[in-house]
Amino acid sequence: MTGFFTMFKYNLKLIMRNRAAVILVFLIPLLSTLIFKIPFSDESNDDEIKLNVMIFDNSKTDMSKMLVSSLKENKCFYVDVYDQGKITMDDAKKISEEKVNRSITNTFIYIPDSFYDDVISGKDKKLIKFLTRGGDDRFDMLKESVNISLGSYSMFAKLSRGNRSEFDKLIKKLSDNKTKCKVKSIPGGNAVLSSIQEEQNENFGYFLAIMTITLMLSSNFIASIFIEEKDNRVLKRIGLTKCSMVCYASVKMIIALTVLGIQSIMIAVGIKMFGGSDVGLSSVDIIVIIFFMGIVFSMLSIVFASIFGELYTVNYIVFFIATISTLLSGLYFPIDKTPMWMQKVALIMPQRWAILSAQGIMTGTYNVLYIFMIIMISYTVLLMCLSLFSLKNKIIES
Repeated sequence: MTGFFTMFKYNLKLIMRNRAAVILVFLIPLLSTLIFKIPFSDESNDDEIKLNVMIFDNSKTDMSKMLVSSLKENKCFYVDVYDQGKITMDDAKKISEEKVNRSITNTFIYIPDSFYDDVISGKDKKLIKFLTRGGDDRFDMLKESVNISLGSYSMFAKLSRGNRSEFDKLIKKLSDNKTKCKVKSIPGGNAVLSSIQEEQNENFGYFLAIMTITLMLSSNFIASIFIEEKDNRVLKRIGLTKCSMVCYASVKMIIALTVLGIQSIMIAVGIKMFGGSDVGLSSVDIIVIIFFMGIVFSMLSIVFASIFGELYTVNYIVFFIATISTLLSGLYFPIDKTPMWMQKVALIMPQRWAILSAQGIMTGTYNVLYIFMIIMISYTVLLMCLSLFSLKNKIIES
């Protein structure tokens, strides 16, 4: 254990003596949180005054789709459609509670399976159910808009006298006169992002791009220490002592975790100092994503250092990897508009999983953060095995 602590203190001193390392560990993570406060465009500000509504459409009929469409066309509302299959009222309540806690959406409409049959049969009360956190005056305006549409459907039901084919013709004629609206879905899933969440996601992507460079460059200082120790035949001397190579690798891993811990603290301080984050994620979510991404990048730098053994070569490779992975992850442009093969390649990049996890959190997808952590741990284990294998070969060579 004495050898472990000695190596740990030595490595930590080497990092903290480097001014560039201090900037990457303390200053840039702190200032990078300023990107969360970038104001949205004027168009997005118009959306901010809209009432955000999520609709659970269990009916899936032309009539229910037309109701959704009419609300989408109303400039007073921003409508998201839950499109992950039919759910019960109880499940809708649970999803609504989760959504309220994680986003700006606080009003929900539940359209039951019996919606079409109820209208045809002449039922005019409690055709659909509203869920709301309350305290928003725009909710009454939403109910009034829905009631106007329901009034039209009830009138068609009376005109058709219960004849379904006649009723469907009337609904179709009304639908043909409406402008069809698109539902924006997250690639690879059915969850829906509002325009505000899309801009929040873009801001978070820019933050990830900055932190990708920061994490990889700061990890390079750990890699540079390894290269220096290899050149000074430290690995050979360690191999002759009782300190195992697992102990040596553990020191590097603990140093990387310490640096990541400091960077995470600085991010938390920056979020608190600059007035919170406006990206639809909590501070804990942001820190967890960055921390686990940092572990992968730290191990990646150590692997490069153990394989190539030259700092200049490692710097070039790290810069190339950071640039390409950032571009392919969709941090600068929507990757879902690229060819399918490029979207598959993007899934290799840790940043892509970070973006998908952020989108899942914004839309209230359950356990998405745990899935992200498991994926990052899998990356880490693979890279750790590669680094230990390379370290063993370096000792034999030296």
